[in-house]
Amino acid sequence: MGLTVKQELVPHDITKQPIKYDVTEERLLELEDLYAVEKMPTDLTIKDNYTVIKDGVAVCRKLRGEIDRHRKSLGSDAREYIKKVNSAGNEIIDRIKAVESPMKSAKDAFDTAKEIAKREAAKAEEARIDEINSNIASIKALVESNISTTSDVIADVLSGLALEKPEEWADEFTDKAKVVIAETINKLKELYQMKFNAEKATEIEAKANEDRLAREEEERKEREAHNAKVAADNKAAQDLLDEQRAEMQAEKDAFEAEKKAEADRLAEVELKEKAEYDAEIATLNAEVAEQEACDDIAAFCSSDLTMGALIVAVKNGHVRHFKWVN
Repeated sequence: MGLTVKQELVPHDITKQPIKYDVTEERLLELEDLYAVEKMPTDLTIKDNYTVIKDGVAVCRKLRGEIDRHRKSLGSDAREYIKKVNSAGNEIIDRIKAVESPMKSAKDAFDTAKEIAKREAAKAEEARIDEINSNIASIKALVESNISTTSDVIADVLSGLALEKPEEWADEFTDKAKVVIAETINKLKELYQMKFNAEKATEIEAKANEDRLAREEEERKEREAHNAKVAADNKAAQDLLDEQRAEMQAEKDAFEAEKKAEADRLAEVELKEKAEYDAEIATLNAEVAEQEACDDIAAFCSSDLTMGALIVAVKNGHVRHFKWVN
């Protein structure tokens, strides 16, 4: 059911020639009726409906092309004729476009939606694959991320990996995920053993240090107790010694005081006795001097000395017990 356009030779006086396209009014009416908007299928998800629209667009596109080519072939030297040709051709084309346009719009919309759906599906597929690869990478990274953890944490990670079921989430990458899980489990087991041994060694060392510190603390307490006892004994001995020294000093002080008091008493007695003795001696001397003076005077009186000679004798100290006073 195709519509064709026959090319005709252009006569010499082409402006007087009738404008003929091999598309009759009947053909156009047939085309308009066949592809009327109300007759177009709307559900293009059905293959046959989509084919109808697709074929209709192809028929209209082909017919437009044939008419346009025929229009151009009528000759550039007949401007007036060409205008008429173009007008008639464009009128026919417009009528064909009116038939084609709704179908093309529907097809383009469907193709666009289909392309968008295709891109979305591709994007979703890419996201799905990225998520699977990310899960596999996170499993692989468990070894490095647990290098600084403890054996207990690694044991929990191993327990979790043992429960992993990659066939439930890895899809076509299940085999790859299983290999990564197995390798990761082996590496984590090695890391666990290394951590466990190191922790045990640390625990043993810590216990030894704890015992050593406890022993040193006990020894320190014993030394402190011993030193306290020695200090107490020394203090008691020193207190006793100080007390004895104080008693001895008190006795010594009392003895010295008593001795001094006795010495003072004796000195006082001695001074008193000496004073009495000196007084007695002085009295005796006075008496002796007085007697001697009397004897001197008597001797003088019995001698031939004059008063002047007596005075000279007294001045020169020849006559005892007399003192010359001017």
